[in-house]
Amino acid sequence: ATLIIWIPRRSIKKPSAKNQNTVVDSSRGVNWIPLLGLISLAIWFIGPGGFWAFAERMADLQGLTTEQIALGFSLANFIGVIGPLLAGWLGCRYGRNLPAIVSTAVMVLVVYLYCGTFNSQQFTLYVIVYSTIWAFGSVYFFAFIADIDSTGKLNVLTPAFQTIGLGGGPIIMGLLVGSDNYSAISWSHALFSVLALLIFVPIAWRSAKNTPTGATTA
Repeated sequence: ATLIIWIPRRSIKKPSAKNQNTVVDSSRGVNWIPLLGLISLAIWFIGPGGFWAFAERMADLQGLTTEQIALGFSLANFIGVIGPLLAGWLGCRYGRNLPAIVSTAVMVLVVYLYCGTFNSQQFTLYVIVYSTIWAFGSVYFFAFIADIDSTGKLNVLTPAFQTIGLGGGPIIMGLLVGSDNYSAISWSHALFSVLALLIFVPIAWRSAKNTPTGATTA
């Protein structure tokens, strides 16, 4: 909870009602930009949900011991906190699109490498990098929805859509993987990641055009 202060924000000063209305068409009662943001968030989380569901099994097939796998996941959880802290330090100085794209690309690359062969050291490196970058990139999705939803009615649904993605990932990828063949996790992770960005990037760019002068959010 203490990491909430690190979430990137456009500014401390609240935007005027005029600026809010240019981003969210509240006059018609349809907050379609935050809704699309929630949809992109759910789709983006399908990849991590599926990856983490099968990561342990994939490591086991590589011959890693239970102790090695447990140590790798533990280190990933502890070191992964660097991701949100880094996002808080960077803020929106590079906008939201660039960090989201870069973090997603790194995640896809790590999963691609993970679907190959690896030893215990590489396993630990992969899960640490993935956990950190995943936590880093997700902050920009959360911050965008929180910043753009002036009504607050859709922002409260963020955990629900996150859970949809995390829960749907194992189901979808479980239907795609074969017997001890997890290559489908790599291409399906990439597919859902690209689809999420195709939704997120345009709306983040559009909303940035309607922000006050001097603010950089896309």
